[in-house]
Amino acid sequence: MAYDPEREWPFLARDAELNMLTSVVEAGLREPGAPSGAVIVAAPGVGKTRLAREVAAVAGERGIPTLRVVGTRATSQTPYATVAHLTPDVVPEGDAAAHYRAVAHALPRDPRPMLVVDDAHLLDAGSAALVLHVALTGAATVIVTARRGIEVPDPITALWADGLAVRVDLQPLSIREAGTLLCAALGGHVTAVTVHRLAEISAGNILYLRELVRAAIASGALCESGGVWTWDGTVVVGDRLVDAVGRRLGGLSADDRIALTRLAVGEPLALSLAEDVAGPAALARLEAWGLIRFDDGACRLAHPLFGDVLLTEQGRAASRAALRTVVDAAERLFPGEDLLRRTTWRLQTGMTPPADELLQAARLALAAFDVDRAAGLAEAALDGGVRADAEARVILAGAWNRQMRFADAADQLARAEGDVLAHGSAALRREWLDASIVAVHQGLGRSGDAECLLVRAESAPAATSDDCRLARSMRANILVDDGRLDEAIALTRSVLDEHAPPDYAAVVAASSLGEAEALRGLTRSARDAHRVLYRLRDAGVPEAQRAGDYAGLQELMCQMLEGHADSAAAIAEDMYRMLVAGHEHTTVGLGALVAGKAQLLQGRLALAAESMRDAVDLLRRTDLDGALPWALTILAQAEALGGRTEAAIEALAEGRRLHRDPVPARSRYDLALAEVRVRAATGDRSGAATVAMDAAEGPELAEFGVYRAQLLHAAVRLGADAARLAPAMAELAADVESDLVALLADVVVGRATVDAGVVARAGDRFEERGMRLEAMDAAGEAARLLAEQGRDAAARRQRARATRLAAQCGLPHGAPNVAGAGTGAGAGAELSRRERDVAMLAADGLSNAAIAERLVVSVRTVESHLYQAFGKLGVQRREELAAALRH
Repeated sequence: MAYDPEREWPFLARDAELNMLTSVVEAGLREPGAPSGAVIVAAPGVGKTRLAREVAAVAGERGIPTLRVVGTRATSQTPYATVAHLTPDVVPEGDAAAHYRAVAHALPRDPRPMLVVDDAHLLDAGSAALVLHVALTGAATVIVTARRGIEVPDPITALWADGLAVRVDLQPLSIREAGTLLCAALGGHVTAVTVHRLAEISAGNILYLRELVRAAIASGALCESGGVWTWDGTVVVGDRLVDAVGRRLGGLSADDRIALTRLAVGEPLALSLAEDVAGPAALARLEAWGLIRFDDGACRLAHPLFGDVLLTEQGRAASRAALRTVVDAAERLFPGEDLLRRTTWRLQTGMTPPADELLQAARLALAAFDVDRAAGLAEAALDGGVRADAEARVILAGAWNRQMRFADAADQLARAEGDVLAHGSAALRREWLDASIVAVHQGLGRSGDAECLLVRAESAPAATSDDCRLARSMRANILVDDGRLDEAIALTRSVLDEHAPPDYAAVVAASSLGEAEALRGLTRSARDAHRVLYRLRDAGVPEAQRAGDYAGLQELMCQMLEGHADSAAAIAEDMYRMLVAGHEHTTVGLGALVAGKAQLLQGRLALAAESMRDAVDLLRRTDLDGALPWALTILAQAEALGGRTEAAIEALAEGRRLHRDPVPARSRYDLALAEVRVRAATGDRSGAATVAMDAAEGPELAEFGVYRAQLLHAAVRLGADAARLAPAMAELAADVESDLVALLADVVVGRATVDAGVVARAGDRFEERGMRLEAMDAAGEAARLLAEQGRDAAARRQRARATRLAAQCGLPHGAPNVAGAGTGAGAGAELSRRERDVAMLAADGLSNAAIAERLVVSVRTVESHLYQAFGKLGVQRREELAAALRH
């Protein structure tokens, strides 16, 4: 359904406040003569009027009449103008109290009405006093809205101050709440980055959020593709947004508008700088009006959109003049400080900073992940004739790598190579080598050229032993990408065994060693490499933070390769939430990919698909090392398992098309598994099993023990001969340290030997780890084997368990086997109404005797119903009932 900008947004994320206000209305019905009411206090645009309207709608559904009063600036100058429509035709003259009694008496009485007073801060004194009288006498339940930060008439303050009404302080939406609202309003999935940045720029203000979305859609900055909404980050200041925000700015004098413009172009500004460019008196007025705030000694606009709207209204010339004033003051007050901001400001005002300053600022921007600014500053430095020409090219290439301009980056690095290798500092040689490997190997996929580049770096005239160690460590990374894990392990161990002082080469070597060992299935050994990385981080080596990040990511990899799905997903999701807040697209995209892969291992298919759509969206903008096609193959798996076969086919086809040749080893398993799961989803189960076996037994994954075991296990689940594959599984289990392989082997052996107990116990262990798809499949297979042996009660329990796990994964009962979507063993028998009643009471902790008394049945009947419920639900203890009944 296309987005309709005129359609009202759904009312969401205010359940607690609505429930509270509804209880106030109900209290008024229970005690007709007693005061009852609420005062909703919030900033403009946060939703206080909509909340009051929703309360009125609830009251209307219950037959409660609603009267409405709206305060306006125009009526605030005329006594009682706001409440004129409530006044009877004949009222006593000159006696305010009699007037109030007449109005209260004229209100409907049965049922007690609700009086909604919107924008009570704009009421005249007489109207405010009348509202207080109505509340005091209990003539109506009073629901009042008022703007935060604005003085309200004393009678309105008295409502909550004297206990006549509850005060509800309505807060802006949280990021999570904004995401829920955006998805509902737009009618599709909204990427996490889009949610975070729209929530951030709107500061949770619903009015501003809605107008931001309206303008962004109209301009194409926010668009939908395949049911996924993505914002490119461009803040489009449309007329309606100007009107909405402009109401807050409309009362400014010319001097105060100039002062606010100066703050807007430079925020945040140190307090002394803000006082210099705006003046203390103007700052005091702007703060009193709620337009600026002070945090940690810095002055900021109170809302991010104030600056966008104000600068749009002021125009470029006025904004530029304001920025010149800020630059001049900053250089006078803080000479030499905050180089990045001052250099950027100078460029924006048309000045040309010295080339060396541009270069320093570019390096600072790149370190802060401000890639576009870094590239612009580095190009300006080259245009300005910077003396460190090679350094500028290396920084520019680093920025272009993050913009996916790998060929351009490689060209700049080639032009800088001679100077860097002959005369560059050790730090610059390291930076050049890093950027070159990213551009040539990870970006362009030319591993042969990358190997030659490393040879040149080792044989350069200025190369040191540290340079050679770094080149060897980077060669190991190429070996991992090529799937030559044993070679990578041997090479990196030789680097680390040299016992050189801690340096960046050790970081790269330990990282490559940890990854190679993890992928090899040597997860315990990999953790030794992680400990090396943590020691290097603590030693403060170059890129020390990167060492800790590598160790954390590789521990997550080990958790997944050992099948600890729940703990891995918890780590991955926390990491992704942290990344969304402030990193560039590649890093956030990789975070989404890892989170989605962990969620897929858990069997949380809908959530995995959402995360992978986020990853695909982000990596389309800036990919690195083939992460986009990798993300597409994981998305294809989630779509196939979730029953969205066409979407799975499309994702897999695009992933195949975009994968470079040869496919990076890190993503070969997911490409193979996507082929398996998509084929199975289309009904070609035998073809899917063949693909799984070919991939597991082929040369591309020869050294990837865990992945091979997972593919052979998938083949067996799709109908391959378990007896034929059991020896290979046993051999793999003996060759790796990850105990997941032994667990997978148990399932294959159990199937081969028709041992339902072995398969069922493996299912228990899968479920303990959070591998719901595998647990479901094991339960279904155990049920089949038990039924064939005539053990019907045990078979029912296993079928019920499979059904429960299928529900947790979001699969229908009896879902077909899609290499991880169940065995089709069928749903467990449904509970009868009485069985469910008994089971729910037992889950609540009632004894059999108490249940019998509650339901007026015999204890023996309760026992019989519980016995049936236990069998159908696949549980053995009362403590397990609650979880089973939820599914």
